[in-house]
Amino acid sequence: MPTLPHPQPCTVADILAALGGDFVAGCKPQSPEQITLADIAGLEHAPAGSISFITRAQFAQHLSASQAACIIVSAHLADLPEL
Repeated sequence: MPTLPHPQPCTVADILAALGGDFVAGCKPQSPEQITLADIAGLEHAPAGSISFITRAQFAQHLSASQAACIIVSAHLADLPEL
């Protein structure tokens, strides 16, 4: 079975260029060009330098424990107080 090449790290700016959306800085204000992403992980297990996502309000409880460098949030959750 062929293996996929290891993905190259990218920045949040690269993700925004590919997907669109709005960038909202978190507790460490940085520009999208400064945040490098090297992995994809589930929200509650995301290590530093990874990207994760949240699509349901019930998972917002894991936001404070996540170490993800970037979290993609569904537009319908943008007003959650945890964000």
